[in-house]
Amino acid sequence: MPTNYTSRLVLIFFTLWIAISLIFPSAPGSLFWLGHPSQISYRPNLKPGIDMVGGTSLLYEIKASETQTSSGQNLAEQVMESLKKRVDPDGVRNLVWRPQGNSRLEIQMPLSADSDKSKEVRKEFDQSLRKLNETNVRVSQVTDAIERLTGDARRDRINELAMGSKKRSEIFGAMASVWDQREAARKEKNAAVQAEKEDEYEALKNQVDATNLAVNDFQARLDAAKEESKYKAVVDETKARYPDFPARQTAIDEFAGLYKQYAAVKNSIDDASGLKALLKGSGVLEFHILADDPTSSEVLACANVWPSPARARRRGIPCAGCCWIAPMNSKTIAARSPAFTTTSIMCWCPHLRSSSS
Repeated sequence: MPTNYTSRLVLIFFTLWIAISLIFPSAPGSLFWLGHPSQISYRPNLKPGIDMVGGTSLLYEIKASETQTSSGQNLAEQVMESLKKRVDPDGVRNLVWRPQGNSRLEIQMPLSADSDKSKEVRKEFDQSLRKLNETNVRVSQVTDAIERLTGDARRDRINELAMGSKKRSEIFGAMASVWDQREAARKEKNAAVQAEKEDEYEALKNQVDATNLAVNDFQARLDAAKEESKYKAVVDETKARYPDFPARQTAIDEFAGLYKQYAAVKNSIDDASGLKALLKGSGVLEFHILADDPTSSEVLACANVWPSPARARRRGIPCAGCCWIAPMNSKTIAARSPAFTTTSIMCWCPHLRSSSS
């Protein structure tokens, strides 16, 4: 009987094609990629573990409340699921979560080939951000120079604060002139002129902030500009607001040039300290006041003041019979209800971000 090899060859070919496309992420999703091998990235789309590339392993011990009730799920697994939703909800950070028994959780972070590059990008971006912020000036800096200095010292300080901006130089020069007139009127005890010059001086002080750049707003506008043309338009429009300020225009160009690179790595974790900070921000230290008998009439009577145990459980508090209230001293607690212990217990709850009721 003749053997049909065509269908087998086609099956083998498509299986091989799918496998290569999964391993090498830049393989084009069509049959034509075989004719253009230069378009393929031969860097595999695999995530090696800590045993292959090294990295960081953090082992946490979970301290459960004495009144913790079992819901049928391992406590370490509960905490793991909660942390994963906050730290790495999309599973893109290559973190390995391993519950160890009921009360221990290991979190592994393998080293990335781009870790060093990410650190360098962050460092360069921080420098550009600092330079851009340094082009701003506080009103107090200007008034200190004008009101406390005189002669060449004042002129040099004003020029330093102006940073080459013609508009700033004009405002600062006018402020110095009005301040001198105000002081002269004060010495002559001319109250009318003194009051007039004080009003002028305040009006000029209000113009100082107009020479500053709101860096956070500028960054937010860059974030919102997804297309290259819109991104460039934001940069050009911002620079156009300071035509006589070459130092700021240079700082804007440097900041905008590095921000795209920074945006690509700002959510990545490069070392153990970054992972610890992220985990620390996912849980909150809270005060829990534990009831001796959660079902007692005294506890239920306090429902109008404090959340009931049932409400606490609905909100995800892992401690059964735990009332989520503001910390109080022992006398206040005893006065409210004798069913409550007089000890405030501080426990870490990964399920809630806020203790507001």
